[in-house]
Amino acid sequence: MSLKLRNSFPKRLKLTLNPPAVSTVDGDPNKAGIELEDLRANVLESIEKLGTQPDLILIHNPFVPPKGKLVEFWKILEDMKDKGELTASLGVSNFRPQDFNELLPEAKYKPVCNQLEYHPYVLTHLDPILEIQKKHGILVEAYGPLSPLLRHKTGGPIKPILERIAKRLSKETGKDVDAAAALLLWTRAKGVIAVTASGNEGRIQKLAQTQELPDLTKEEVEEIEQAGRKIYYRAYEYVSSPR
Repeated sequence: MSLKLRNSFPKRLKLTLNPPAVSTVDGDPNKAGIELEDLRANVLESIEKLGTQPDLILIHNPFVPPKGKLVEFWKILEDMKDKGELTASLGVSNFRPQDFNELLPEAKYKPVCNQLEYHPYVLTHLDPILEIQKKHGILVEAYGPLSPLLRHKTGGPIKPILERIAKRLSKETGKDVDAAAALLLWTRAKGVIAVTASGNEGRIQKLAQTQELPDLTKEEVEEIEQAGRKIYYRAYEYVSSPR
């Protein structure tokens, strides 16, 4: 189960059930994907294992379909929706501009979202894909939104900014606000759905608290973005590498 902090529900936490169904082996783009003739059975098996229809099903990366068969792959999922075999919304993950340019002209149901590594240190790199998604109304889902704090060796140039904002919010709200919460608030301010997970009950409660915090100021949002654009750092470099 993935925990999604959705900006469209700013005052409550939304739990969304996502199956790891349409993926290469271990999510690694260098490993085998799913053949067209196996896709329907693969999805139905995943639904059976879950015991329920998921809210959203994703193509985990553009290398899941056989090479040159992305549109045919998508058409099978659309057919499953038309037949009532699949009620989930259809989305994608780690898609690049060329993938959308191939898919969108042929899609009956366009992807509702593209799940990407999204945080201030990848914004410049993501500009072309974000422009396409904005044009077509495709939501951005952020995985690894806390990577600058959790995975970067120093936290980089945004860390002191986030800590300053967290201190302000703690003082103004009387809550224990940390830099991670400030970064999630920045993600929310960008209109992006933050996807994060934890098996720690206390951590989940702290993440839920973020939804009750006030928005960052316009100046704070801009300051974080400009500082983030000064460097490039990805925590999940492999996910968009071609086979």
